Order: sequence, then C-alpha cells, then structure tokens
Amino acid sequence: MSCPMRSGFVDSVQGGHHLGSEAGMLYGEYLMLDKVLSAQRMLSVEGKKPVHDEHLFIVTHQAYELWFKQIIFELDSIRGLFSTEHIEESRTLEILKRLNRIVMILKLLVDQVPILETMTPLDFMDFRDYLSPASGFQSLQFRLLENKLGVKSEHRVKYNQKYTEVFASDSCAIERIAATEAEPSLADLVQKWLERTPGLEQDGFNFWGKFQESVEQLLAEQEASAMTEEHEHVRDYRLMDIGKRREVYKSIFDAQVHDALVARGERRFTHKALQGAIMITFYRDEPRFSQPHQLLMLLMDIDSLITKWRYNHVIMVQRMIGSQQLGTGGSSGYQYLRSTLSDRYKVFIDLFNLSTFLIPRSSIPPLTNEMQKALNLAWGSPAHTVAAARNGSTMTEVIEMLMIILIVTLCFLMIPFNTKPSAVIESRRKFDVFMRLYDKPYRGDAREYAYRFQIFRASLSKIRQLNEWSRDANDTAVYGITQYADLTDREFIAHQLADLFPDDPIGGGGTARAYQKYVIETRSAEMKNDIIFSRARRELRLPNNLPLTVDWREQGVISQVKNQGSCGACWAISVVDTIAALAAIKRNDRKLIELCHERVVRCAANGNNGCDGGDTCRLLEWLAEESFRIGAAESCAERNMVDPVGNCTVEIPAGGLGLQQEDAGINATVVRRFSCQGFENEEHLMLRHLATKGPIVAAVNAISWKYYLGGVIQFHCDSDYDLLNHAVAIVGYELNVTVPYYIVKNSWGPRFGDRGYVKVAIGRNLCGIANRVSFIELA
Repeated sequence: MSCPMRSGFVDSVQGGHHLGSEAGMLYGEYLMLDKVLSAQRMLSVEGKKPVHDEHLFIVTHQAYELWFKQIIFELDSIRGLFSTEHIEESRTLEILKRLNRIVMILKLLVDQVPILETMTPLDFMDFRDYLSPASGFQSLQFRLLENKLGVKSEHRVKYNQKYTEVFASDSCAIERIAATEAEPSLADLVQKWLERTPGLEQDGFNFWGKFQESVEQLLAEQEASAMTEEHEHVRDYRLMDIGKRREVYKSIFDAQVHDALVARGERRFTHKALQGAIMITFYRDEPRFSQPHQLLMLLMDIDSLITKWRYNHVIMVQRMIGSQQLGTGGSSGYQYLRSTLSDRYKVFIDLFNLSTFLIPRSSIPPLTNEMQKALNLAWGSPAHTVAAARNGSTMTEVIEMLMIILIVTLCFLMIPFNTKPSAVIESRRKFDVFMRLYDKPYRGDAREYAYRFQIFRASLSKIRQLNEWSRDANDTAVYGITQYADLTDREFIAHQLADLFPDDPIGGGGTARAYQKYVIETRSAEMKNDIIFSRARRELRLPNNLPLTVDWREQGVISQVKNQGSCGACWAISVVDTIAALAAIKRNDRKLIELCHERVVRCAANGNNGCDGGDTCRLLEWLAEESFRIGAAESCAERNMVDPVGNCTVEIPAGGLGLQQEDAGINATVVRRFSCQGFENEEHLMLRHLATKGPIVAAVNAISWKYYLGGVIQFHCDSDYDLLNHAVAIVGYELNVTVPYYIVKNSWGPRFGDRGYVKVAIGRNLCGIANRVSFIELA
C-alpha cells in the first residue's frame, strides 16, 4: 500500500555519508568487540548440558573485572598526583574528580549484585560444579585493588593472608602483587599529605596544643557541673562517664598510647596524620579546608561502598549455597566471606572514628589572624607553610589563655561550696591507702594523680555494682579494690590480657580432633570498656564416679604462683607450670622442680611473640615438634621474661640442681602429645582428666577478674569464644560444696584473688573456661 501523502520536504539531517574503514578504525575494532563478546565460554554448553543462567554469571563477573581495572587505573593516577610534596589546588580538584569517579563505579558494583540474584539457587546449582576450582578469591585485580588502597597483609583474616598461593604458577601475577605490596598505597600517601596539614606546627598555630587545652577545659567544666549534682549515684555516673571520655582523649593525645593501638591493629594513621584529619574536620568551613574535607569524605565513601559490596556478596552467597558448603576455590564459603566484613578491611577506619573526638563548636580553638590568612593561600604551597609558621603568640592569644585559666580556676573554687564532700573525701582516703599499699609511682605527680583518682572512683562504682548484682547467690565471688583499680579497662586489657583466637572454633565433643595451627589475630573491632555481665542457665550435671575433691596443691606438685607483670606471658606460664606439675606427678618421688618459663617466653617460635603475646596451642605444638627440654629454674640464664640473654637450644646447661641433659627429671618435661579441644556441655571430661591425669591448661575471658578478691565466680563472666583473652592452669576442683568450682591458678602474683588463685563455677562454661582446653602428655 502506498503512502497517501508525500511531503516535498527533504530532511537534511537524514543525509550524510557512511564512513568505512578507510577513514580509520570502526567501533567494533576500536573496542575489540570480537574478543570481548567471544569471551563468554559456557562450560555447560561444552559439557552438552547447557544452562541458561551460566551466561549471566559469566557476563556479570567479567563486568566486575572491567570495572576493577578502571578503578585501578584511577587509583594509580591519584597516587601519582599525591606523590608530590606540594599539591596545588588544581591537582586537588583532579583528585576529587577521580575519587568521585571511583565512588560512582563502586555504587554501580553494589547495585550489580541484585542482577545476579535473579538467578535462583537451583539455577546456580545446575552449573556450579563446572566452576571448581575457579573462585572469586582468585581475582588478581581485586587483590591489587586492595593493596593499592592500603589493605595490609597483617590485617587480613588468616585464610586471606595466603591469597598469593593461588597465583604461585603465574610469575607475572606474583611480580605485580609484590610491586603493589612494596610501593606506597593510597593510604600511605594520604597520611603523608595529612601530616603536612598547615597549623600543626608547634612554633606556629599549634592546633594540637590548643585542642588539648580546649578538651581539658571542657572536661573540667563538666566535672565541676557534675560535682554540683545532689544525687550521689547520678553524680558518680556523670563522673564515671567523664573519666571514660578523658581516657578516650588520652588515647589520641598520648603518642605512645596511639602507637600501641596502631600496633594492635585498632588504628591505621600515624599520630601526625590523625592530628591533620581532626584539624581539617574542625575547620572544614574554611575555604582552603573545604576540598581536603571533601577528599576525606570520599575516602570514607570508598571504604563504605566496598564494605557494602562485600556484604551484598556475602548475602548472595548464603542465599545461593547456604552457610555450610565450601567455596569452589576451597575456602569455607559463606563463613570466610562473612569474616571479611570486619573493620580490619577498612583502610580509612580512623576517618570513621573521628567523630569520637569531636567537641562542641564553641570549644573549637579559634583561628588566629595569621592562621586565617594562611588558609586563604594555596593548599600545601610553600608560601602557605611559611605563613603558618610565622604565627606567633599574639596579645589576643595571651588574653584568651588567661581567660581559660581564670574560668578553670573559678570552676574548681566553686566545688567545695556546691558539693557534699563526704563521698569524695572517702574515695580519696581509699585512694591514698591504695597508692601506699601498691606503691604507685605517681604520688608526686599532681596531674597523673588526678587522672588516676577519677579512674579509681569509677572502679569503686563498678565494684559496688558487681557485688550488688550477685549478693543473693550462695558462695558467690567478692569484688573489691585490687592492684588494677587505677587502670582503665583498655589499660587492663593491654597490660594483663591478650587476644587468644584460634583459627577455627572447636565445638564441644569428646572425640579429640587433629590439631590445626592456631594464629593469634588482633581484633580490629573496638575494645569493650564495660564488663560484660552474663548468667549461664544450663543445669549442672556431674558424673557419679569422680572423687568429690581434687586439689593437686595438696600433693606438693604445684609450683608457686608467678607474676607476669606487664609481660603478656600467660600463654607460656600456664603451660610451663602445668608441665612442671605433670613431670612431678610422673616421678616416683613426686619431687617438684620449678621450670624456667623465662626461657620459653624468649625462645618459643611458631608465631609466639614473647611478652607481646602468644598462644598455648602453638606453644605446645612447638614444644612437641622440637622435643624441647625446658630446664630447671635454678639453671635458667634468663633473669626475667624480657631478658635477651639465654640459651634457646635443647641443651640444658649444667648447674643449679646439677641436672644434665640426660637427667630423667628434665627429659620428663618433653611434650609427647597434646590436644586443644572444646568441652562446652561436656565439662565432666575435664573433671575426669583432672582427677586421673593431673592439671590442664585453659583459655579464659578474664576481663571481669579485674576486681576479683575471692569466692566462686558464678556471674559477670562472659563465655563467648571470641572473647578469650587469657591463659591459666586448672589444678583441681571441689564438688562437695553448694556451688562446685574449678581451682584456677592465675599468673598475676600471690596478692591477687585468693592467694593468686581463682574459683570458677563448674558446668556453665563460665568465662569460656571450657571453650579451648589442652590436655598434655609428657614423654
């Protein structure tokens, strides 16, 4: 049928010529689409059983890899721009543009996961077997991306730390990985950039000094206000809260504390870089801090979006294969992927935590005229630095300082007229007795005295709560002032406890499992400052064929209680003391020989780190593999646990007790076999071993032992496996009492607890005492 109407108008837009290959490359040639579009190799088709959704699976993952390549391309260019000492404003704008591009790509990747979820688990199962051993774990580009951002090997979960093994046959891949691990990451370059933040110079604006003064003034005002509170419990709570915040601020003002947190993996930035980030956050409304603040926000966006992408991936995997199936590449599948969601993979975790250190706008140190002028110059330019350095102590600053001193003085002068002094005076009296009793070194340091006194008062409040919440129970533990009452929970954990995390939680069960190597991993999650209170609810079940009382101390085979001091050596002391007891039990005369735990602390390899922490299971493995004879304490060359002098060979020097290498007493300290098991719900097996074989080693959660004086711990002691942080020896038990208990030998000296011992109720896995237990058999 012909068109009924025809216009005489000719649209010139529809004209033109089709240029062919003679003018250059065509679209398909430029993009090499012949290779890209033919790269979807469907193994199900090759296997004569085509599965429709395999094509979607391939295309989606290829798209991921292409976007990874683009992100790496942008990261390399950004790192190049950061590599110069002075970053001009034009470069900052370019960095912002490219970081924003990475953010947009990551948003796209996050939104791409739901496309894969249109595939059902059964659809995926139809072709999953074709994938093995291929796995997303083998994505070289994603590992390069992580390294270039700044993910360190020590922050990865254990399985992820071995990611290079999958590329062992690809020398080119290994070289690329090694290069990214050696060259400065984006995180490294950002830190160096932040360290150059104008205004940090001590002889200039000295932001950090002014910030500390503002915090001290703010806390002093809040303390003065709290002291006017009429209700004692409200006043104590407010003072305790202020004490906690003072502790938080100390963690950034004290460079040593900050460096210790970096070493533990809880922070990433250098102390100077953290100062720069805080200053930019406070003065982000200033023209020249606007772009740097946007840059910090984009870095957090990148971390957040990668975490969201990981999370979406984890949920998708759980939906497709559940929580128990292994991954196609050999990992634990969902369980492994879930472990990558922790803060350990956040490269810029310190930026997320900046809000912890904010103060009200009214307390932010005002900019001086010189600093205000400096911020109007180009960011990072030499002139900018010179202008900031010229900033001196002006008359305005002197007046401001005098006003601060006057206000703080008036606040403290008001305290006696607005408070009831009885509670404070009583607390101070106890504190003075405490200092003399434990010979505390800060008696002459007024500043440290005031700080420790506030912590001590908070401890008194916690002790009162602990005793009130368990006072109705029979034979319950009693809590009170110990040598640790002037330490914050963070300090107590750092000084006395350690992270004892094995690779794989061991569930309860009577069958001994083959021992796997345990790795201590520092938790990047924030430490808990409050004691976790929990009550076990399972009924106690005890076998009938056990003696009612077992106490190996009465047999004279238990060595004296050790004091680890500030050395994190509980992992070695608990094992060595148990070996000494078992060796004495094995001898006909049951003669106890004190063993040289100092040598074990210094010499033990296999991932153990001396006073910086270790693992009982790793130690036992090393002792067994090396057939290591520990040696008598009297022949010990080491004078203390940090002494670098000593002998790490299996030869035991003569002297002391006159024991030679061939002496049966020393040979009896060689570990033949051992086990590391969980006995939750099966503590009767622990009791049977204690009764028939001798003492055992256990990992526990000892955070609530900070104030323990005696009695049986029945409450306030969390049994969560992930909270194990201390190692002890169990030397007996008592069943012929209202509340049956273990006799636990601690390593905090004989003045702690019940002459150095702790009683823990049996049958409830209190303090996680049955989560990871070691039975030892000597040669």
